[in-house]
Amino acid sequence: MRLNWQYFAVGLAVGGVLGFMWGLLNAPYSGAETQQLIAQKVQESVAEGQQAMAAREREMRSVFEQGRRGS
Repeated sequence: MRLNWQYFAVGLAVGGVLGFMWGLLNAPYSGAETQQLIAQKVQESVAEGQQAMAAREREMRSVFEQGRRGS
């Protein structure tokens, strides 16, 4: 059985369009709300990263000082 590439390409295009339309119609939030949620999550992640970095810096400074004192 030989695959007809034209039918495959048409099926792929139709499926892509239908999937895109389904995604738009079933999106839980509007574009503006989604952008706001993403921006909020990014800000939260950056703040958590900065806190983790500060904690690791304090930890490294403590280890460095202990090594410097010879303990």
